[in-house]
Amino acid sequence: MKYGTLLLALVCACLATGSAMADDKAPQMSDILSAQTGQNGRECVRVNDIRGYGYQDRVLTMDARGGYYVATTLFRCHDLESSTAAAFNGTFGEICGGGGSSVGRRLGRCPIGKVFKFDNRQQAFEALDEAKQTLSDAGVIQARNLVLTHY
Repeated sequence: MKYGTLLLALVCACLATGSAMADDKAPQMSDILSAQTGQNGRECVRVNDIRGYGYQDRVLTMDARGGYYVATTLFRCHDLESSTAAAFNGTFGEICGGGGSSVGRRLGRCPIGKVFKFDNRQQAFEALDEAKQTLSDAGVIQARNLVLTHY
């Protein structure tokens, strides 16, 4: 009985590790946006220039002076999806891709992975729609409308 429990635990651990490894190889939104735009995801936006933001499914959009920005977060930030305000933190008053910047609310910080700059909102959302379709075609996500609320 003792060995049966141990064997079951080992099998579950192997299955969990295998599925985690498969997820690591799946394309990410940030990788697709990098390929589409030719950007490396290390753009910066001054916190004081952010006029509004939206967040859904690990994607943060920011309306700022000088352009429209799309950032990807390293993990899903449930608190931001229903929040009407957020605190942006970064070095020297800027949010930059590549680590060190975060956005958050009372439940904690959400690290920002990559930041991409677009000339306007329409270009940003066209790129997001195309990336979302690529992920859907790859079987990574189900096709659905990515609706980002603009606060």
